Amino acid sequence: MSAPTDPLARLASPLIVSVQADDGSPLRDTAHIVALARAALLGGAGGCGCARPRTSAPCAP
Repeated sequence: MSAPTDPLARLASPLIVSVQADDGSPLRDTAHIVALARAALLGGAGGCGCARPRTSAPCAP
């Protein structure tokens, strides 16, 4: 099955959002990552990906 060629049809697929913060970032805190993941999911994201294993659990829809 090929991807839709219509740009609007491609937007119908769920978006997977990457939620992460680099070491030293003010957002590098599990509570902040959880808040960002929840905001993405509430905004309609189909799922979240997290770079660090210790913060990956809150990213599950």
